[in-house]
Amino acid sequence: MRNCTAKGMRNTRWGAALALTSLALSSLAAGITITRKSSFREAPGSPVQAGIGDAPVSVAAGDFNHDGILDLAVANSSDNSVSILLGRGDGTFAASAGSAFSTGGNLTTAVAVGDFNNDGKLDVVATDLPGGLSGGLGDIFGSPGGNISVFLGNGDGSFGGHKDTDGGGDFPGAVAVGDFNGDGKLDVVITNLANQDISVQLGHGDGSFNQAANSPIHIGHRPSSVAVADFNLDGKPDIAVSDAEDNNVVILLGRGDGTFTQPNSPLTTQLRPVAIVVADFNHDGKPDLAVANLLSSTVSIFIGDGFGNFQLGQQFSTGRYPCSLAAADFDSDGKLDIAVVNQLSEMVTVFLGNGAGNFGLPRNLSVEGHPQSVAAADFNKDGQIDMAIGNVASKSVSVVLNNTDITPPVLIMPQLSASYLLNSVVPFVFSASDTQSGVAEVVATLNDAPITSGTTVTLNHLGTNSFRLTATDNNANTATKTATFAVLYNFGGFLAPIPGSPTVISRGGALPVAFRLSDVNGTQLSTAFATLTLQQLVGGTPVGSPIDANPSGTSNVGNLFRFDSKLQEYIYNLSTKPLVSGTWQLQVRLDDGSVYTVLVGVK
Repeated sequence: MRNCTAKGMRNTRWGAALALTSLALSSLAAGITITRKSSFREAPGSPVQAGIGDAPVSVAAGDFNHDGILDLAVANSSDNSVSILLGRGDGTFAASAGSAFSTGGNLTTAVAVGDFNNDGKLDVVATDLPGGLSGGLGDIFGSPGGNISVFLGNGDGSFGGHKDTDGGGDFPGAVAVGDFNGDGKLDVVITNLANQDISVQLGHGDGSFNQAANSPIHIGHRPSSVAVADFNLDGKPDIAVSDAEDNNVVILLGRGDGTFTQPNSPLTTQLRPVAIVVADFNHDGKPDLAVANLLSSTVSIFIGDGFGNFQLGQQFSTGRYPCSLAAADFDSDGKLDIAVVNQLSEMVTVFLGNGAGNFGLPRNLSVEGHPQSVAAADFNKDGQIDMAIGNVASKSVSVVLNNTDITPPVLIMPQLSASYLLNSVVPFVFSASDTQSGVAEVVATLNDAPITSGTTVTLNHLGTNSFRLTATDNNANTATKTATFAVLYNFGGFLAPIPGSPTVISRGGALPVAFRLSDVNGTQLSTAFATLTLQQLVGGTPVGSPIDANPSGTSNVGNLFRFDSKLQEYIYNLSTKPLVSGTWQLQVRLDDGSVYTVLVGVK
């Protein structure tokens, strides 16, 4: 986590509800375009001031008391402390016992979370300038130094005294966590603003650290932010560092032993990059970067290739002085979005991602008191990502809960049977409702043809029919249901001489197979397509595959039934000469998809 400072304050209170909109998305139906929206509301008791120290510059989330509810760690710069806020699971927080905890330093700059002593309990690491005599002497001689303070968690929301390690540089500005040497113990990397370098500190597994070989690593001028990820997908953590004065980002590839390759050509940003976040913005499985550029008030997107190289993608404007970033899926569409803290504008801007590395137009929400840092997590256990924002001037943390409508409309389908007789008359009544954002569009089709609710349909499409109902609400959530049913002939049963099953016949003669078809009204039908197949049964089990029937004489062609207009029946004169003695299964197959079976014995 990192922080930044700038002059200017404005006290802006939250409204009752805060709506953010972005990304025009086409609905499934023709004609309208629906805009995807993210909305947030202020949590009860927000902004939180109880237990917060002076100038909260950095915020991180973690479950410090093992209750399954996320808590907050806050670095308070001016009074050199770390506050712990324990979540209640409803978006509200209470200060832990003893909070805020003093770092003993002169200026606390950043905070991060990890299990630094491998006891299964989350700890907190803070960076600060040394206090006491060493800090005073450093100030006098122009070398303020840097310190790492680790507060070891007890697993109940309380913490022991802090363990301090020399940070290895002057004026630490940001900290990130990773296992850089693969020993199963968490390490940290720190940016040193005054030394133009970063320090890689390897953890001992007890909350203390020692400087890695070849550390500190010279980076450039004013390294301001740092992020850790596996950029070349070799299983070893790498480092990205923003150089605020050089207007670039440097990538260091890890060797897996705590050392790193020398930086390649840096990635050019816009003016004064001060914050980095890593995420897969284009869904290709490779880490990408988002960089906040303080003085140009923009965000630069860099798309990773999985080998440690990056290509500049979209650059878009934010509010004034963007100084902190969070990447999360705020609208629950499976695509990562970006939240930007804009210090001088005193607002947080959310950009909704399209899953291809691009982002929609900004939508803003106001916060009070010089916002400085943001943490994104689910603070009220509703499955949606919320935000906690540290406000330096008001000595508070704003908690905003995500109440984006992610629920698709409720569909009421027509009452349909599994099958109907041909020419049945059926009413199609259906609807959709959405209590959150309202229904924007309803589209229904019957066999791919549009249909409106209340329509009465005469069913004359033989075979499988499909009804599909789709509704889209005003937040581009879509629900679809499909129902299928069959439309069939009314099969009147087999006619003599085989009205029952089984019928026994002598081999060598002709066997007439006949039946009548009608619709639901009893009207006899003459245009059906029907075939006859045979299959021998042995012990009641069919043998082999069905075979086409052979006609006796010339009245039938192949295995096709003919319609006798005088008798008003379908008839097939079956030759029994090819049949061996035994039981045979005769199957009439109709063009409505139905099959009717009768057994005959051949002797």
